[in-house]
Amino acid sequence: MSPRILFIPHLLGWKNPDDVGLFHIIRDKTLADEILKIDPEIDIVFMLSGSRALLVEKWGYDVIRVPAITFHSPTLEFINLFEVMYRSALYIKPDLIIGDMFSYASAIADSLKCPFILIADYLFPEDINVLFRFFARRTDLVIVCDTKLHWKLPNLLKPIEDKIVCTGPILRPFDELINTKKDILKRKLGFDPKDFLVLVTLGGSGGYLMRYKLIHEIAMEAFEMVRNDIPNVTMLICTGSSPRSIVTSKKRASKVIVKGFVDDLAPYIRASDVIITKGGHGTLMEASVLGTPIIAINLYEITRRKEELYNIRRFKKLGNLIHIPPTELNSRILANAIIKLLKDHKLREKMIKAGQKIPKDGRIKAASIIIELLRKNKNKKIK
Repeated sequence: MSPRILFIPHLLGWKNPDDVGLFHIIRDKTLADEILKIDPEIDIVFMLSGSRALLVEKWGYDVIRVPAITFHSPTLEFINLFEVMYRSALYIKPDLIIGDMFSYASAIADSLKCPFILIADYLFPEDINVLFRFFARRTDLVIVCDTKLHWKLPNLLKPIEDKIVCTGPILRPFDELINTKKDILKRKLGFDPKDFLVLVTLGGSGGYLMRYKLIHEIAMEAFEMVRNDIPNVTMLICTGSSPRSIVTSKKRASKVIVKGFVDDLAPYIRASDVIITKGGHGTLMEASVLGTPIIAINLYEITRRKEELYNIRRFKKLGNLIHIPPTELNSRILANAIIKLLKDHKLREKMIKAGQKIPKDGRIKAASIIIELLRKNKNKKIK
């Protein structure tokens, strides 16, 4: 009988059940694809809810559907969902469970006495994300999607230090996109190849709509200032899970294009000359690998604001990011940062080269490690 892996990605929305991090889903799907390249006989199943379940089914994977839940849901609903997930996992009898720091995966694996791999974007210092470190102690392996541990290992994780492996980011194979020139991709996506393209993507995960509305208004005001200096520029705003209506139409200039949810942002990131975003790990990693300089705006109202600040500091140190903190954010400062990047070709090239130092083989390393653990556990059972 073929071994079975159960992926339990990020399942909790913040205010909207469908408002779960898309990057978590894409990362797990990328990892699943790589695992099947090594061993096509492995049976891979996902546990998901809502529109993300539909997306993964579209990609050709079997999905166990569970009810959607948000962080605003009652505690009883939270407990009931765990019961549903446990029963579903018990029914399919996985040989390995793979989950991340936002899911119930660790507790499910513990209940089933099933081997468990925790996928973590990073490991934080002592003062943040204690719950994650608690879950990490149950794991058979922690795969960190980064090049190294950037801080001293927290005391709670020292007992499992030998189980922590840094593979680098688990990203899709972007070779075709990276080898496509920006002007060619702009034309393919419907933009004027002679224009600079500025992408604004703040996502929807964990944000308050009124704050997002204000940020988008600042971005559009900044864009007007940029156009007074550089006429051949287009701004693309992707609102993610937040409704497109948060971008007010009365202030929208003729070269501001607004899209809602985009299921694959990578081509737009690659086509852009500058990306304005917050401090999400996935977006910063993809922008760096795809060769797009970053202007980062972290929002105080974001639940994961500390995590975003740590991400921003690390990428700023790498050299591919300009940070505008909330205390300094206004349309003039943002416009100046955009103009500086668009006018200074050498600066853009320098930032692009810095970002592309990030390794691109993380998915291959991670898949090999997972297969090895799966085979080791299978041999133990046979004995």
